[in-house]
Amino acid sequence: MTCRHKKFYLSSGRRGFTLVELLVVMSIISLLSGVVFASLSDGREKARMAGGKSLMAQADHALGYETVMSLAFDEGSGSSVADNAGNNGGTIVGAI
Repeated sequence: MTCRHKKFYLSSGRRGFTLVELLVVMSIISLLSGVVFASLSDGREKARMAGGKSLMAQADHALGYETVMSLAFDEGSGSSVADNAGNNGGTIVGAI
């Protein structure tokens, strides 16, 4: 029996996939993977920004601590402001 339109059949007699069907499935998979990779990229960028904010907060705390400690002690003498309060009228030595 000869047909005008020959269909591709597997050896077991089942009909196989056509080229168009395979291309449609591949295009759907590529679109879905593009959406997933874009969302993963956005999440990675947000995580990177959160890490940067955390580092900035740590630097801010460290600078604040250093400022408090430098105000509490005279520059280089090692004596506290409370020890020198009577000597200079109660002002903090080395204040900015």
